[in-house]
Amino acid sequence: MFTSSEIYAQSYENRIESENKILVETIFEKFGSINVQVMDSIYMSAQELYNNGEYQKAIASYHEYIEYSSFIMELVYNSLEPFYKAEVEEKEAFPVAQLNRLVSYERRVNQIRVNNIQSLINIGKSYFELGDTKKSIYYQLEALEDVKVTDISQWLDARGSVLYQIGM
Repeated sequence: MFTSSEIYAQSYENRIESENKILVETIFEKFGSINVQVMDSIYMSAQELYNNGEYQKAIASYHEYIEYSSFIMELVYNSLEPFYKAEVEEKEAFPVAQLNRLVSYERRVNQIRVNNIQSLINIGKSYFELGDTKKSIYYQLEALEDVKVTDISQWLDARGSVLYQIGM
């Protein structure tokens, strides 16, 4: 006979194993592999297409970047989870050199987040250039949901685009 705590533990283990398995299978099924250099090249390609006025291609490339980078961010967050879950005493005892490494990962994820927001803004601007105001405003609003007020240029960019399109 199993105790209720053993059943709960097994259920939890199966759920976590299942979530991780789905995440990894999805990544590799969709992209074959995953690494930061590929993600960065997708973003640079999208930026180049956008800057060259190839808006339809830029939209597709930005969507690919957002999907790819979301997987990367999830993997990084999952790898940092033990630190996030640690008790205060454990965190205080954590070696400073290792903590600095974790901070660098956090900074990289924050840069990815900023690039995701910029991707949404540029998708919106691309739709505007293609004459689709409805989709343009939608993507600007999506960007505004995620932008931090401290990311002033992005906030002004997305906000300005929406206000311009509604005649303000």
